[in-house]
Order: sequence, then structure tokens, then C-alpha cells
Amino acid sequence: MIDHNDLIGKKVYRAFDKKIFVCCTLSINPKNYEISIVLVDLDNFEKYMLNPMELSVLGGYAHLVLWDHFIENYKFSQYKDFSSSKLEFSHNVLAVNWQLIKRNFTDFLVPLIPEENKKNTGKDHP
Repeated sequence: MIDHNDLIGKKVYRAFDKKIFVCCTLSINPKNYEISIVLVDLDNFEKYMLNPMELSVLGGYAHLVLWDHFIENYKFSQYKDFSSSKLEFSHNVLAVNWQLIKRNFTDFLVPLIPEENKKNTGKDHP
């Protein structure tokens, strides 16, 4: 199965203008659990930007793209590029499995969110 580290460091091409980015990390919104892919323009990319502990490390270079809008507008490189992954896979493999990969990421990431940052529930309100 493809995991987080298999995407980190891969080049990404934007469909409408062919601009090249590098996938630096994934981000999950603790309120609605939406996953975003965090990209940095290749011209501004440096290796320390891969998998940062905080998005602030990327400064103004971070481009967040919602997971559900990614496949229709971006394409992953077929090469490993800056990735440390041992897997080689094509964009087509990702596209076919995109929602399954999202579900696996969500199942993995949501339990890691601190309780105080999780969504508000009815019991939180009087």
C-alpha cells in the first residue's frame, strides 16, 4: 500500500500550466478531517522542506491543495525525484486508488490529532 512517505519528495505537475512543484507533506484539518497535499514550487524548493514538523517552516512557499481536488488538476511524476520511498509507481496507479489511499491516511492521521483540537460535538455546547 502507498503511504505518506511514498508521496513526499515526488515532483508534481499542474495540468493547466505545467508548473512543477514538489510534494513536501500532507496536512489534515483537525476540525473537518480534510486532507491537503502541501506543495512547494520547484524553483523555491530546498530539501529541508520535506516532511516539516510545522507548516510554518515552508513560509509563504506552501501551496495547500485539497485531496479531493488534486487528481483533476495535478499529476505526480513517475520518478522517485527527491523521495526516499522504495516504491516506484505511476500517476495512473495513484489515480485509480486515490480515494482508498485517502481513507487509509485519514484512518491513520485522525487518531494522532490531540483531543482538544478535534471537531466540536454537541456535548461541547450547553
